[in-house]
Amino acid sequence: MKKAFVAGALAISFCGYGFAGNNIKDDLIGTWAMVPTIEGSAHVIEFRPDNTEHFHIFTCDWLNKKVIKGDMFSEQQAEKYIYTYKISDDLISITFNNEKEPFVTLKFKGVEKKRNRTFLKLTEIDKRRNENIDFSYVKTDKIQPLCPPYFEKE
Repeated sequence: MKKAFVAGALAISFCGYGFAGNNIKDDLIGTWAMVPTIEGSAHVIEFRPDNTEHFHIFTCDWLNKKVIKGDMFSEQQAEKYIYTYKISDDLISITFNNEKEPFVTLKFKGVEKKRNRTFLKLTEIDKRRNENIDFSYVKTDKIQPLCPPYFEKE
């Protein structure tokens, strides 16, 4: 009986663990700067322990080599949104104003360390549960996009 209990407890303890060997929520907590896209999106997200996500919008203006707060491709110039998130298995559901249905679902693909940096991999999941877009983020301690190093590479 004792062995069955220990085996069951171990099985339960491994549920919900990420690729980095920790609980997914523990891996997510922190500030993450998005590796910029070709279109210039370079958002910064903060996953907080209270299940809120602070989403900071930045755009890399490749032509003028400058950082824009907000989105230069839309008329809406908000610089930050606050959402809530919920984790179930390896899926992260993002909601606004505690709506029942998430407006974005992300699949946790793991956290890995490379060259003294920590990378977070997420994939957007569509309504049919298909994997859509892959995103890479770098752990940081500042609300600052990763644009400038990429300006120098051009």
